[in-house]
Amino acid sequence: MSSEKYLKPIQVTENDTADANGVRTSYLYDISSYITQGNTCMGIVAALASRSRQSELDLPPLGRVIDAGALDRLIEQQIVGDQQNPVSVTFPYEIYLITVSGNGTALIRT
Repeated sequence: MSSEKYLKPIQVTENDTADANGVRTSYLYDISSYITQGNTCMGIVAALASRSRQSELDLPPLGRVIDAGALDRLIEQQIVGDQQNPVSVTFPYEIYLITVSGNGTALIRT
């Protein structure tokens, strides 16, 4: 996968010390275009590929740690529905802690 195809983070936050979860650096990605097409998990995988600089096909399946279909439906309903109380889901994946939100973002923390 060439570097032009990677998603670029819209925000990077680095801390000198780790938080309670061991997190030092956070990368925020806009995956709203994936979500509006019903492909939340594909957006997460694209963000993970960007962060890890790997091909999306080389990453372990997201379905090993979360019900991908349920996550797609939950987040898609949120982004096309009422945004007054956006939902977010956080789960571990490999060395990362992922938070996907109904506001159209994926936060990857290391």
